[in-house]
Amino acid sequence: MNETKEKILLKALQYFTENDYEGASLNKIARSIGITKGGIYHYFASKDELFHDCLVFMFTAIQDISMAMVSEDMTIKEFVRGLFSFEDLFKALAAMFNINLLNDYFNFAYLMFAGIKKFPDLKLMIGNIYTFLINELEKALLRYQQRGEVNKILDCNALAFELGAMMEGAMLVAGLDKDFDLKILGNTMAENVLIMVKA
Repeated sequence: MNETKEKILLKALQYFTENDYEGASLNKIARSIGITKGGIYHYFASKDELFHDCLVFMFTAIQDISMAMVSEDMTIKEFVRGLFSFEDLFKALAAMFNINLLNDYFNFAYLMFAGIKKFPDLKLMIGNIYTFLINELEKALLRYQQRGEVNKILDCNALAFELGAMMEGAMLVAGLDKDFDLKILGNTMAENVLIMVKA
C-alpha cells in the first residue's frame, strides 16, 4: 500500500474513533499529516469511501493480529491465556492504529456498527471475519482434543463460538464500565475456561 494512503487511513481511523463519522473533519485529517484536503481526494473519492476503507483496513489488521497471537505449538494453557490477554491485543492494535482501544473500545464498537449500518458489504466482511476466527478457534480446540488436552465430550464448534462471545462481551462491558480491569478479568476468564475444558 502507498505510504501516504496508509498515513491517511491511520489518521482518519483515529479521528473517526475520537469524533464519530459525522464529527471527523477531512481538513483536520489532512492538516494532521501535512497534506491538503485535495490530497485525501487523490486517494479517496469521498469521506464515505475513506470511512469505508478505514474500517476494511482495521478489520483486516485485527484478523491478522488475532491469528498471529496463536500458534499450533502452543499448549492449551498458552492458547487460552493468549485468547484472554486483552492487554496484549490492545497494545498491538494501539501500536498499529495509534488508538487506545482499552479506553476507546465503546467508540470503536460504535464506529463498527455505524460502518455496518452505512455500508452493507462491511456487515458481510465482519461476519466473514468472525466466522473465520471461530473456525480457526474450532480447529485449534480439535487439535487439543486430539492431544488429550481438551475434554472429548465437548463440542469444539460450540466452544469456539462461546469463547469468541466471551472475549467480545468482556471487551464491550469493559468499554462501558471503566471499573472493569480487563487484565484481571482476562486472567480469571482464562483460568475458568481451562477448568471447563480440562480433559
